Amino acid sequence: MSSLVSRSLLGLVVATGCAAQATFPTAGQTTPATAPSPAKAPPVTARPGPPATVAQPDKPPPRPEPHWQRFDRQSKQTPVETEAQLDAVLKSLRSVHFAKLDKQYKQRVGFGKRRFRYLSRRKVYVPRGADRFRYLVGRNRIIRFLSRGAEFWRNMGPYEHPPTPMMINKRLLGVLLKLRQELKRRKLDHDAIWVLSAFRDPQHNSWVGGDPASLHVHGMAIDLMVADVNRDGFVDRKDKDIVYRILDRKLLRGRGGIGRYPNRRSIHFDVRGSRARW
Repeated sequence: MSSLVSRSLLGLVVATGCAAQATFPTAGQTTPATAPSPAKAPPVTARPGPPATVAQPDKPPPRPEPHWQRFDRQSKQTPVETEAQLDAVLKSLRSVHFAKLDKQYKQRVGFGKRRFRYLSRRKVYVPRGADRFRYLVGRNRIIRFLSRGAEFWRNMGPYEHPPTPMMINKRLLGVLLKLRQELKRRKLDHDAIWVLSAFRDPQHNSWVGGDPASLHVHGMAIDLMVADVNRDGFVDRKDKDIVYRILDRKLLRGRGGIGRYPNRRSIHFDVRGSRARW
């Protein structure tokens, strides 16, 4: 009996000691409940760095100045609005008789045929280099009166390109000049007409489907592009009718031809010496 009690008391003491050890730590130890919480570190603020650089696309190289713009800047030319100005431009151009033109040139463009021998005494202007950018009538440059066939594009590269012959009738240029003057007198837009085609060599004339006997081959016809002549905000038949009536009733009358192409903004006129209309 006493031994049984002793063993019970021993077990109770052991259990109590374990509980006390668990509840009351030894010296130098702290419980998680009473331990001070660690101090929180202040937030770290990042220092501002250099601004991010965005890759910029490469800028395209500057476009070269157009030849005509370069010529205008250097020459400070003004539009040709009078007969005296027109005469001065024509006199400043080199001219030769048709028979003196280079034989190889005439062969290349189709003038080498026998049927063109009657042109031997015809005056031909030979613009050189930058002359092609000069005003001839109004703001229409000489380049607009040149035949724009293979020979034209062959010589279009450099600024000082080889001479390109131009056969053009002086009376034809006078009619164009007077047409501009009449439009201006009526307070219409005289810059709303410009030369679309004038002189054509036989090769160029064939390429565009022209008649072999076309007066363009002789430099006696012009095709005009007509825009908003009456300034009403529209480009229509009314504008072509205005130009047609001035040419028909005032400038050419019975001494030239006039043609209106349907569904186009262009109008043809020539100085053939007799009346023709279509």
